[in-house]
Amino acid sequence: MIAVLLLALLGRASGQSTNEAGFRALFGTSAFVAPTCSSATTVSSSADSGSGSLREALGMLEAEQPETETTIRCIRIDGSISEITVLSPLTFSGSNVYVFPQNLDDASTFPVLKPAKRDIEVLNVDSATGLTLAGLRFTNTGSDPLQSSDQAATCVRVHHSQDRAPMSVAFYRVSVQEYTIVAFRTKYHAAVTIGQGERDKQYDGLVFFTESAIHGNTGTTLECKAQTITMA
Repeated sequence: MIAVLLLALLGRASGQSTNEAGFRALFGTSAFVAPTCSSATTVSSSADSGSGSLREALGMLEAEQPETETTIRCIRIDGSISEITVLSPLTFSGSNVYVFPQNLDDASTFPVLKPAKRDIEVLNVDSATGLTLAGLRFTNTGSDPLQSSDQAATCVRVHHSQDRAPMSVAFYRVSVQEYTIVAFRTKYHAAVTIGQGERDKQYDGLVFFTESAIHGNTGTTLECKAQTITMA
């Protein structure tokens, strides 16, 4: 069973919830307490890949196991980076990682993550545990359409297909905007998709959205294929 918690989208939610896997941050309150970083990697390049890129940082930490269940590895996006255009989906299946911009207090400085083409997913999270993404803007608005394609892809996909510990993914002060090509009306995708088929139903997981916004144009805003969705 995958449960989806949409917390404080329109205000303060009641109660407190924690991102599992040892995160110290509290969700469902007006105060966000960032976890203490045991290590920090800085994203210094806006390129799709290569040295200093977000893709490199995610891949490096995915390949390494945290020392303990409460060890949080941080990825900080340098303040000089305003936009990252991906040529293929950013993927992550690791544990205990916190991704955030240099200034989490000023939403106008949050970096934009977008695909080069509208039928490319921006982020694909599969079976991650203890992953928090804060202060990011996902969108395919302004991306070039593929002339041979009649669809636009999901901006953010979170699913649980691997045989491992329960999934736990949290989004704080994140916006997701999906723009389907209006000229093509045969296929639409969602801004955010939770779950991806029958195999996802075999495992437990939690997905949190706190002080976040999800927008859809002609497509679906939120598509949930999980067994349970909980709104608090």
